[in-house]
Amino acid sequence: MRWLSVFWATVMVIVTLSAVAAAEVRGFRGLKWGTELATLTSADFVRVPAFKGIAPDMESYRRQSDELTVAGMAVENINYNFRRGKLVSVNIDFRGYFVYERLMAFCKEQFGPPTGSMVKNMEYISSFESPGTGVLLYLQLTTPIYSDGRLFLYSRESFD
Repeated sequence: MRWLSVFWATVMVIVTLSAVAAAEVRGFRGLKWGTELATLTSADFVRVPAFKGIAPDMESYRRQSDELTVAGMAVENINYNFRRGKLVSVNIDFRGYFVYERLMAFCKEQFGPPTGSMVKNMEYISSFESPGTGVLLYLQLTTPIYSDGRLFLYSRESFD
């Protein structure tokens, strides 16, 4: 009987830790998925050209006051993407394998273990999921000393 109690206690600890690891994230830096573009100050958000591969009905903006760091690492830029006037995704561009490793640790802390990953042709792709947010972490090793990456967070409700 004692082993059964230990078993159930272990199961409860694992379930609790999993729930904490995958704490609900529903947006980015204080903006929730679905936030109306019209409610944001136009002085703080400036429209930028949409990145390659984005859906044609999306508009991308940069927040002027954004600190270009994520998980303590410097990033190249942070774009907020709106569809039909509502925030549906954020893409964060970065450079370097070291930044990729730190962002991977950040994603594991925020969302739990990856739900999928792939390495092919010098590209690393990992996905993470929580009930409201999906995440893709991508790195392309261009040369032995140069690499580009993108952390893409999106509203699962908008893309499911």
